[in-house]
Amino acid sequence: CACFGGHYEEALAVFDTSIAYGMEPTVHNFSPLLKSCGSATKARELLQRMEHCGISPNVISYTAAIKSCEPSGNLESVLAIMELMRSCGVEPNEVTYCCVISVASKGMQGTLAVNMLREMENNGLAPNQLCYGSALTACARSNMWREVNQLLREMQQRGLSLQESVLI
Repeated sequence: CACFGGHYEEALAVFDTSIAYGMEPTVHNFSPLLKSCGSATKARELLQRMEHCGISPNVISYTAAIKSCEPSGNLESVLAIMELMRSCGVEPNEVTYCCVISVASKGMQGTLAVNMLREMENNGLAPNQLCYGSALTACARSNMWREVNQLLREMQQRGLSLQESVLI
């Protein structure tokens, strides 16, 4: 949880103690753990643990696990979690895609960021300013200037403004 500053092992110990004292495990109290896990391996362990407790992970669970990989830019873990999510029949939402695009930005993976935007649109979801901003940053960091111009035109067509912090 946020109070652990991403210290997964400490958060897990508190969670286990809470369960031992009678806290009922739910999707919601697994979320802080998933947000602090930081890797596909730990995420997979927690998601299996949820299922062992009779709790079906949902889009929020998987998105929390993906979000935990943002600070490190661990794109491999993000893609593994996304694959696991899909294999379990859970569809990504806008927040999920935005988290993946953000990690792609940190990893200078402009092509992946644009592909995620397109996939998002193909699935009937509208990218917001944050998604576009992260995709723009990913493309700029990848020297994909043609795509940067295309994304800027799309943003303008959608009435989305560009923040000054984008492309840094």
